[in-house]
Amino acid sequence: MDIVVSLLALAPFMAAQGAAIFATAFLSALLLRTNTAPSKILQMGLSWLGWVVLTIGGYMLLGGEGGLMDGFGLILMLCSMSVIPTTICTVVWVIWPKVQLKAQN
Repeated sequence: MDIVVSLLALAPFMAAQGAAIFATAFLSALLLRTNTAPSKILQMGLSWLGWVVLTIGGYMLLGGEGGLMDGFGLILMLCSMSVIPTTICTVVWVIWPKVQLKAQN
């Protein structure tokens, strides 16, 4: 039960992370003019990786020492929690054209 309450408390931040990661992947798909499922999955994976690198890099640039109790544990938790919205956005993005096609028929 505690994990559910914790996830609900973090849900707005997780939604913001997912939106930022999806926006980056979507814009890269538009720029590269790719629209296949494997390319969408790859772009979401690379966007997530970029998010993690920038989050950890920003923490280090702001003077983070890297100790788990000095804030790095929170950064690692936020990076690992971003997997959930990334996975949800990836699944929705990949199946959305098929859902739209079925709705039109």
